[in-house]
Amino acid sequence: MGHLRRVSGDLLSLTIPRGCAGCGDWDRAVCSNCRRLWAASPRRCEEDTVHLAAAEFGRARLALPTWAVAPYQGPARRMILAWKSARRPDTAVVLLAAGHRAAQQLAAQLQPGQKVVVVPAPSGWRRRAARRFVVGVLAEAVAAGLSAGGYPVAGVADVLRSRGGSIRRLSAGARRRGRRVRLRRGRQVSGPVVLVDDVVTTGATLAEARDCLDGGGARVHGALVLAATLRPGSSRWRAGPEPDRLSKLAADG
Repeated sequence: MGHLRRVSGDLLSLTIPRGCAGCGDWDRAVCSNCRRLWAASPRRCEEDTVHLAAAEFGRARLALPTWAVAPYQGPARRMILAWKSARRPDTAVVLLAAGHRAAQQLAAQLQPGQKVVVVPAPSGWRRRAARRFVVGVLAEAVAAGLSAGGYPVAGVADVLRSRGGSIRRLSAGARRRGRRVRLRRGRQVSGPVVLVDDVVTTGATLAEARDCLDGGGARVHGALVLAATLRPGSSRWRAGPEPDRLSKLAADG
């Protein structure tokens, strides 16, 4: 029955034009204006998050350098949601190309050093069972982009899992009371790591992933996401990378 519904949907799309996944513009999968949203260079965004900034829960710690391609709002937000829900698989080409291009641009500004492992953020078993593990596909695109930009990549390692539901909606106190991200049993990553996720909001998922990997012997040097939620009044959506741990991988090698 599910197969018949998919076939019927495909046949219906041949007779009824679909609007742009971002803005709804008629008879276009993704219009040129919405495509341009993803053509920008990646921008630093960690200071707009609660968990990735330089200070966390009153403790001094290093910020996690995090780059995003677009702000998570308007057409960009709608495109990502349509991709993740599998309602509009035609958006995948645009979003994966954006991840690849952003990684390539970032790699061109970094000094080659020890090979980096690209690790996708954890995703729940329901999403995996439904074959909607979009961040895993995005991680592959990012790894290819880093490599195309001349940065040495050891590969993609899907080693993170989440306990229970998503931690994105948890308050700071709830996150502090219990960890929700773990390493897969028998799997470990060593050396420099770049994390990949589709969206960063509070940074809770990436912060948990960083702590989990660092505790297992890896060194997380930065993260790349498609989009970031900006805090009200933010003026930190700035272009281009700045000196940080990610640009010092050569020293680790």
